[in-house]
Amino acid sequence: MTACAAAPGPGDVVLDLEVAAHRLLAGRVSGLYESLDGGQTWRPLLAVSAIQGLPVNAVLSVPADGLLLAGTPRGLLRSDDDGDTWALLPLARPAVHVSTLRRSPALERDGTLLAGTVEDGVFVSTDAGRHWQGWNLGLFDRQIVALAVSPAFAADRSVVAATNLGLVLSQNGGRRWRALALPGGAGAVTALAIGAAPGAALAVGTDTGQVWLSTDWGDTWDGVARLPAAESVPSLEFLDDTLYILTDQALVAARRAAAGWGAAGALPAPGAEPACFRLAAAPAGPLAFVGDIAGQVRSLPVRLEAFAP
Repeated sequence: MTACAAAPGPGDVVLDLEVAAHRLLAGRVSGLYESLDGGQTWRPLLAVSAIQGLPVNAVLSVPADGLLLAGTPRGLLRSDDDGDTWALLPLARPAVHVSTLRRSPALERDGTLLAGTVEDGVFVSTDAGRHWQGWNLGLFDRQIVALAVSPAFAADRSVVAATNLGLVLSQNGGRRWRALALPGGAGAVTALAIGAAPGAALAVGTDTGQVWLSTDWGDTWDGVARLPAAESVPSLEFLDDTLYILTDQALVAARRAAAGWGAAGALPAPGAEPACFRLAAAPAGPLAFVGDIAGQVRSLPVRLEAFAP
């Protein structure tokens, strides 16, 4: 484990992380930061006084194009030169509060980006973020907590959104939405992920510390067995056939067996309560960068043998 100080101040929660080629990006209450040495040292990336210090709820990077997007309470910040200069896009009037950002896996071909907002639903761009449109037909609750895009988006056009009222699915790229039923007692959805491996699933984390998976877009659900007790699940991510689950207590690895999904092991969360994480490739094996409510970012090995059963 490596602790990575990002010069946090009181309450400077790490809200989102992005692993972008040679650098690590951290969206925090105090703004956007970058590290070029795996999180050992950090510097503010938003240097323009008019936007410096805006909370950054979501970060998205397209390194090949020099594109950076940062979701803020005043709209979307866009840079086309790796963060040297920025433009603030309000997306609508009045400006919308962006809560989450996601991209199409085929972004180079279809140009599709999605932005979830706190009060205005989902905005979609089909030209790599230059123009945006609100697509909310069938979306009765427009407070977007999380978004997940299908790894097969180019073929199935599927996007899942979590709102305060539950879960909704679009199968035409976000133009129209329909509600999905969750198991009774599941709680409010706090995290989403969609796996790419054969037989992978839509994974849903909730504020009751549960994780549910569906391989048929919500018609049926299976819970993760042997999941350590937790009060919340702030983040989920698939890597191949393993689902990594960040709870308020630990980073858990879950795998699918004949009897269904089950926790294979857990790494206790170091430091303060975790808030988000991202997986990244490394020479010695994949790492999870975990951001917490105290503003720290730490790296953990995620090789399965590192997890205690």
